[in-house]
Amino acid sequence: MACSHRFLNELIPDWEIEYLFVGTFNPEWDSPNGNNANYFYGRSTNDFWYILPQVFGGKNLMDKRFQKETLKDYLKNKKIGLTDIVERIDNVDFNIAQHKKDVFSFQDKEIEKYKIVFNDEIINLINRNTLRGIFFTRKVNDNSILCQKWLEIRKHCEDKGVVRVAELVTPSRGYHSNGYTRDRKLQEWKTAILAN
Repeated sequence: MACSHRFLNELIPDWEIEYLFVGTFNPEWDSPNGNNANYFYGRSTNDFWYILPQVFGGKNLMDKRFQKETLKDYLKNKKIGLTDIVERIDNVDFNIAQHKKDVFSFQDKEIEKYKIVFNDEIINLINRNTLRGIFFTRKVNDNSILCQKWLEIRKHCEDKGVVRVAELVTPSRGYHSNGYTRDRKLQEWKTAILAN
């Protein structure tokens, strides 16, 4: 069995982009606690849609009443693309408790126990657009295979001359170590994304 990306058919934006935000994975399986995303970064425990509009301009888009089309319209207007590194996790079974626990942990080390199928279209997406910035929505601080995949993408962007390439602190509310409040994350994102 396998667990595909929840937005498998939307991993590659079909509009012109100048900024690309790269995450890791959003499972198609419904979470036991009901905290499922209606679009990328759309869980109620994620501040992405609070932070992003404050960086690029616009109103807070965190409200669950905002449907996918509203979020996509915002992205198209601002020429922002969203994608994830993982397309699918093979050899996981929804009916096996440990597999579900690992997938829903949202910890890279847990999903790396399984066979990962990467989203190899990211490089083509980068090549088709003139990017001003590409950002990984997590810090790289280990030798995980997901971080290694990001570093390959990063090198490609640097070789291509993308102006801003950076790792951002995760917008997940679950990460608040070292005094990381929502507003501190916002300030770091602004610095990384808008720096001259």
